[in-house]
Amino acid sequence: MALVGSDGGQATIETVLILPVIILLALSMLQLGLFGRDVLLVESALRTAARTAAIAGSQSEAEQAARLAAPGLGTALRISVSQTGGQPNGCIRSVSAAFVSRARIPLIGGILGDLKIHRTASAPCEPHG
Repeated sequence: MALVGSDGGQATIETVLILPVIILLALSMLQLGLFGRDVLLVESALRTAARTAAIAGSQSEAEQAARLAAPGLGTALRISVSQTGGQPNGCIRSVSAAFVSRARIPLIGGILGDLKIHRTASAPCEPHG
């Protein structure tokens, strides 16, 4: 005997319809968190590279310091050092960083794509100590 007005299957249908949306939102938040992590790592590496460039002035030393500060970024992190001003005490060294954060979650990667991160930091030149 069938029950008239029974809502027994309605909850199941609603769950089946809403569950993919909830999973998609959760995966999107996870990917955005990974992007945020990469931005923070790039900024940390950039600060370290700027401090190193201010003291050493060398492109290679700034790159090495940046890679040590953010080992999770690997060799995809690009660092460039430039200098303005001529005197050692009056110059400014600028360090630029570029990194492409790849989407790590396959389904979400097709929707969000990759994130290109570009940052610049400057520091006054310091004499070698």
